Amino acid sequence: MSSPGVAHERSAPREIAGSIFVVDDDAALGESVVDTLSLAGYRGRSFTSADTALAATSSTLVDLLLVDVRMPEHDGFWLLEQMQARAPEVGVVMMTGFGDPKMAVRSMKQGALDYLSKPFDGDELTMAVESAIQKRRLLRENSRYRVLLEKRTSQLQAALGSVTQMFHCSMKMLVRALDWRERETKNHSCRVALSAAAIAREMGLDGDTLQAILIGGFLHDIGKIGVPDSVLLKAGPLDREEMEWIRRHPEMGCDILASTAFLSTARDIVLYHHERYDGQGYPYGLSGSDIPLPARIFAVVDTIDAITNNRPYRAAQPFSVAREEIIRCSGSQFDPDIAAVCAKIREDEWDRIREHDDDDLWHDLDSTFSPEAIGDLMLVTYAI
Repeated sequence: MSSPGVAHERSAPREIAGSIFVVDDDAALGESVVDTLSLAGYRGRSFTSADTALAATSSTLVDLLLVDVRMPEHDGFWLLEQMQARAPEVGVVMMTGFGDPKMAVRSMKQGALDYLSKPFDGDELTMAVESAIQKRRLLRENSRYRVLLEKRTSQLQAALGSVTQMFHCSMKMLVRALDWRERETKNHSCRVALSAAAIAREMGLDGDTLQAILIGGFLHDIGKIGVPDSVLLKAGPLDREEMEWIRRHPEMGCDILASTAFLSTARDIVLYHHERYDGQGYPYGLSGSDIPLPARIFAVVDTIDAITNNRPYRAAQPFSVAREEIIRCSGSQFDPDIAAVCAKIREDEWDRIREHDDDDLWHDLDSTFSPEAIGDLMLVTYAI
């Protein structure tokens, strides 16, 4: 087996803090490699067996191992496996005198940084060591970066969790305040949001449309914050001026959400939930498919909720009355296809949908909200 020649004079990077272990059952070759490394400016130490080299790694700072593949008792692959398990930060370069490409492939697959085919000269040895040290440095930097990234990700997830909780609390307080303001409509916003989402799922809708229905349903009456109490809480019929206040709340709600691009689709419910299929609604008198689908779905469930819950101007009615109203107004007030889906729902199924509380709403929203969405909604909350 040939010994490596002496390396030519060169400026090699000295990015190594510990020793280089040379592990070869040929003691003379091992010492020759150590001498060559010494001339190149590296600290080397020679071992004739994998066991003794492995034992020395526990007490000596070592950065790189040059390991012969074929050795008695434990071969180079055994030592490579042990180092991967015990000290993966230590680089390993395999040495083989058999010129077998399969050996090289196996070495790299098992985690070796490089391999050298014997016989090799001093330049080849030094270049392999420099390359291995550079690879090891990059791997360590990547490992440190990965650890840091995982830590940052964990911190961001914790921060997002806190922001999400703040958002939930803020939105709950806002919408509950609006619902309680009308006194008889407690939890109305949550009920209609979940009910509209349930109808949307029955229709096979999901993704962005379902998200828009959940958010828009939850915020649909946000514009009522600008309606005077004397109008909003009036027990009797509204006069023309009072009705104008009511008719303005969709546009006021849309203005509140106008600065958040994320809510552009959800704003369709806020702005158009009082439009009618026959064009007799407000604020714009849209008709048919000109009314966005989420708003058409919402119009049906909003009416059902209004009929089946107490309002200042009348007591709650049973679901059968609401169903009859939906059927009667199909094609005029409501989209016929959506009305047909709602009419098919049995009363017990409708009650089951309505039994969900706002925790169910937050669960649905959490599965669709991005951090940007939560941030946008928090801005809306605090702006109000």
